[in-house]
Parts: sequence; C-alpha cells; structure tokens
Amino acid sequence: MALCLTAIFCFSEDALLSVYTLNFFTSTNPVLNHVVIKYFLALFPVFTLSTSFPIIGITLRNNLRTLLSRENRPCPTALDRFGFPCLTLIPPITLAYITQDVKELVGYTGSYAGVCIQYVIPACLVYYCRKETKNYFGTRCTNRHASPFRNVFWVILVQLWAFTCLVFVSSDHILEALGKG
Repeated sequence: MALCLTAIFCFSEDALLSVYTLNFFTSTNPVLNHVVIKYFLALFPVFTLSTSFPIIGITLRNNLRTLLSRENRPCPTALDRFGFPCLTLIPPITLAYITQDVKELVGYTGSYAGVCIQYVIPACLVYYCRKETKNYFGTRCTNRHASPFRNVFWVILVQLWAFTCLVFVSSDHILEALGKG
C-alpha cells in the first residue's frame, strides 16, 4: 500500500523511472527525505524476495528430485545432498554476479519465465491431469462441472499462443540489443 501511495502522491508521471524502487534515491520529495522511509520503501522488494527465496529454493530442489528420480530407486546420496541444491542455487547466483542492469534482468526473466509460468506450465498440467484422470476413472465417468474448454484444442491453442509470445518477445529483445527497438 505504501509503494502504491508514494507512486500516486510523491512522483509526477514524467519523473517515474521504469524500475520503480530506483525513484526513491533520485526524488527530492520531502516525504522521502526521511532515511528510514526511503530505504524501507526502496528495499521492500528485497525483503519479500529474501523471505520467499528459501521456500522457492526448497520447492525447486524437491521438484528436481521428484522429476529426476525413479519411484522404486532412491537418488544417490551425493546427488540428493549436493547435486540438487547446486542445481537450485548456481543459476540465480551466477545471474546475480554477471548482471549489472536490473532493468534488463527483469525484462528477460519477466518475459521468458513469465510465459512459461502463465501459459506453458498450466497448459501442460491441464493436459496431463486430464489424461491421468481419464486413465484413473475411465471414460464412463462424467464430470458435471466440466469446462466448456475441455477439448485438447484449447491446450494446443494456449501453447501456440505461448510460442507466439516468445517469438515476439525474443524479436523485441534482439531489436533492442541491435539498437532498432
């Protein structure tokens, strides 16, 4: 709420930077002259990320373990205790060290990871869940709450839309890197 209110009352539209939290260090607004307020609002996204990163990391590690292990065989101890945590921690730490431009990082992660999170993963989950449900219950069981979008056509359409989004985002990133965007 505080971030939204400062966006409305403390900054003019033409003075807003694209990465919003950077505005707190360039503003001459008297409300933001208080050091505690300025740093708290500027670092608020860092607080939320630092509290959720361990949970996300543990979830990713467990998902990798589930994805790469067999049901009847446990994972080797070295892979379980060292491999999966490294697969979880090395990519974000590497990105943090090689990236200087936060705006660029947000642009790439927001565009590519966003497409996967919003379109690809849910469509795959729907497809495989419907397939598993059909295997488990058979075709004679009907769902009276079934979606009008239950045809596989809609899953394919969402995947095509995701691919189209990736093509447009990639071309935009390429044109911007070449200086034509």
